[in-house]
Amino acid sequence: MARNWTIDFNEEAIADQIAQAKETAIAEENAGPCARQVEYDHQRNLIVFYFANGSQFAVPPDLIQGLQGATVEQLNNVWLDRAGLSVHWPSLDADFSILSLVQGIFGTKAWMAEIGRQGGKQTSEAKRKSSRENGQKGGRPKGSVKVVKI
Repeated sequence: MARNWTIDFNEEAIADQIAQAKETAIAEENAGPCARQVEYDHQRNLIVFYFANGSQFAVPPDLIQGLQGATVEQLNNVWLDRAGLSVHWPSLDADFSILSLVQGIFGTKAWMAEIGRQGGKQTSEAKRKSSRENGQKGGRPKGSVKVVKI
C-alpha cells in the first residue's frame, strides 16, 4: 500500500527551518572546541589543529588509533566537518571528535590502555631514582585496606 505524503513548502516554514538550523549550528559551535583548520606537519610528524580562538593543538599521528603507520599522503587526506567539531581521514576510515582528541582520548578504551602500558614500560633517570629511594625504604609503600561492616 503506497502512502501519499504531502509536504507543505511555504516561505514561512522554510524560514523557520533555516532559523532553527542556524541556532543548532551556533549551539554546536559553542559546545566544544571548534577547529578551523587541520593539517599534517610532516617536518615535525604532528597532526596540528588550529582553533577559532587562535590556539593550536598538536599530536603525533602514531598516538591516534588508526593513524599509526599511515603514509604522508594518507595523513594529508584529512578534513574537518563544517562545524569544526570532528576530523576525518577517509582513506584510513578514521573519524574523531575534536573534543575527545583535546581531552587526550585518542581511540577506544583498549587502545588507550595499550598506550598506558607502553608508557609505563618507558625508563628514565627519574624512574630509576624513585625506585632506588623506595628500595631503601623497604620497597613500594603498602596500600591500606579498610574493612567496612554493614
